[in-house]
Amino acid sequence: MAASAAAAASSSSGETNPLLEGGAEEDPEEAQVPAIEELGETCLMLLQAVSAATMGAGALVMAVNLYVMCEFSEPIRMYAVRSYNVIFGVFIILAEAERPALLLDYFKFLKVWTAKGLFIAFVGILTLDTEMRSVSLLQTVCALLTFSLGGLYFVLGLLCLRTYRDARKAAAGTPEAKSSEEPASDAVDAPASAEEAPSDAPSWMDPAKDPRK
Repeated sequence: MAASAAAAASSSSGETNPLLEGGAEEDPEEAQVPAIEELGETCLMLLQAVSAATMGAGALVMAVNLYVMCEFSEPIRMYAVRSYNVIFGVFIILAEAERPALLLDYFKFLKVWTAKGLFIAFVGILTLDTEMRSVSLLQTVCALLTFSLGGLYFVLGLLCLRTYRDARKAAAGTPEAKSSEEPASDAVDAPASAEEAPSDAPSWMDPAKDPRK
């Protein structure tokens, strides 16, 4: 009687009672989960864009320095600097690709974004010189781009975003890793209950002929 009276009262007032409808209010924390996931995906996409831009900057460093070297109009000491810049450009590309693993094992500072950012900025500074008037604008643009990306990596390293990126990648790859680790059902054989004795073995070695059983 009390429930019917409450239902009649709520219907007369135009309000619905969630308990009578059998529904429950939506949890605000659960409502925020999709937004947080979307924000995380956006962050990963931005980090991938930064990585791709850094690889492009490394390739540009190599191209600019090789072009200047082919002009044969600088002192000999500058050719040594240009050669190092070409090698450093290769390092930047491989560090962004994280391949081969042997490179990162020997040059562990490339795994730390703050140190890698300083390294990339240093390569940009080395590129910013020139007595070559014909390509001075190209070198300046390349140097500023490389230096800016190095500074950005330094800031991202201070914010510990590499740890966040690795955690997100590991979480995304967990189901695949689990499925790859699970053995196939037909590949696992049930253990034998007893060892099979050779056909020419004495009867006392055959468990099936054990008189104690």
